[in-house]
Amino acid sequence: MILIARNIDVESFGKFTFAISFVSLFLILADLGLSSFSIIEIARNRIEKKWMLDYIHSVFPLKLILSILTFLFISLLINLIQYPQDTKIIVYFMGLIYILTPFTEFIASLFRGIEKIECEGIIMVVKNLFLFLIVVTALFLTHNVIFISGAWTISIFSRINGLFCLSK
Repeated sequence: MILIARNIDVESFGKFTFAISFVSLFLILADLGLSSFSIIEIARNRIEKKWMLDYIHSVFPLKLILSILTFLFISLLINLIQYPQDTKIIVYFMGLIYILTPFTEFIASLFRGIEKIECEGIIMVVKNLFLFLIVVTALFLTHNVIFISGAWTISIFSRINGLFCLSK
């Protein structure tokens, strides 16, 4: 955030932080505590592989529905308030990040539940390095906050890919 704040103008940084704050207000709707609950349930029943698969198959669609509904709610609300188009685009990018985050948290909760926390640690380090590199690259290429938001959105896919690779 410090690099972004120092390299874009005040108005653009305000739009960027507004988008993060606005979307963060609705993040709870996309998860509803399912990730925390999953850790407890998986740790309790980690020996029974079939139960774990059934649990994943029942919780994942619920998280998908909640995430889609949350993103639609964010999109509807930002359009009703009638912000400028560039602010809306930034909110959409941040919305994608914060809507995909509950999925990555759910997969990470599976690792926590079976006590494979080192896997999650590796993914977090790689994701944060990728985020740093992609945002710094975006800053050097352009000082456009929409481009930076898009680059930030791309970085979340590195965590998703890493978590899926490790979960196999």
